[in-house]
Amino acid sequence: MFESAKLAGTPRKGIVLQTRKGRPIVNEQAGAPDAQHISEDARNRAEHIRWEPRKPLCGIYNCYGHIWASRRTAIYDVDELEKIRQDDGYRELGQGEAPAHGDIVVYRLVTGTISHVGVVSELRQLLGGASMESPREPWILSKWSDHSCECLHHVNDVVLPTNLYSFTFWTDRPRLPNA
Repeated sequence: MFESAKLAGTPRKGIVLQTRKGRPIVNEQAGAPDAQHISEDARNRAEHIRWEPRKPLCGIYNCYGHIWASRRTAIYDVDELEKIRQDDGYRELGQGEAPAHGDIVVYRLVTGTISHVGVVSELRQLLGGASMESPREPWILSKWSDHSCECLHHVNDVVLPTNLYSFTFWTDRPRLPNA
């Protein structure tokens, strides 16, 4: 009875997902990881030994779905991110504003295209920083693909090509009067 469905492949499905203003967000749930995904994830973790895995590799969601869909689906169209930014009240941090727990880091390729996002999960004291006033470095919780593990990593410890990306922080916190 289900043989034709098996031969045709299981169609991917999305869920009802909207911005705060009620506009729909196009999404699709990713399938389970296959051997290639497992190998790629293992290679990435071997190359980034400081990554701290939080959750083993899985399907269903990607980095955008991790942040804006509570790990329930993947968002593939980067145009949807601008819709989310506008409708959900995100803004780029101003000069002099430090990232805080819960802010979003947005990685862009040199072309300007958003390539990856993660959430500031910790602000760790720099090594050798003896005083409480020493700068704190953002550690990011993210998922590198729709079939990877979820891990905590330093803001600069990424799989993106060195010197071919930049990052900014988005927040939905109100702007400070002096910022």
